[in-house]
Amino acid sequence: MRAKLTMRAVVATLAALSLVACGRQARQTSSGAEHAKLDFTLQDMNGTPVKLASFRGRPLLINVWATYCEPCKLEIPDLIELQEKYKATGFTVLGISFDDTAKDLREFAAAYKMTYPVLLGTDDMRDAYETIGIPTSWFIRKDGTISHTRVGIGTRELLEEQIRALF
Repeated sequence: MRAKLTMRAVVATLAALSLVACGRQARQTSSGAEHAKLDFTLQDMNGTPVKLASFRGRPLLINVWATYCEPCKLEIPDLIELQEKYKATGFTVLGISFDDTAKDLREFAAAYKMTYPVLLGTDDMRDAYETIGIPTSWFIRKDGTISHTRVGIGTRELLEEQIRALF
């Protein structure tokens, strides 16, 4: 009986830690006039190079996520919907994973019907963006300044409010 209680405590602790590690508790900061670091060329899930600098002059949401992150999975349908809603303005969502293989991303993107670019992050980019949890989102204005950074998921309404602030 004691072994079962100990095992349950261990499982509960691990579950709580995984939610924190995946950024379940949202934290939002306003970044002021800091410029986004877009001098990276990443591979998309099909192996095509994508220069982040090619998105300069457009409102952008960089979303760092992973296929194993449950909160990330909850956020994807809203990101798909908002990408579609604001695409005429030039707005783009970039999904970047540092922890998955291209094969994993292709399978996941197909299953979740992801319509925005899904890229493989590099260690240099991870360091430059100081990602402390997933999902993490950077909301970048057309002038390249960071409007907001959010660790964790938000409601669809909050996402849309932060996207509208980019214009």
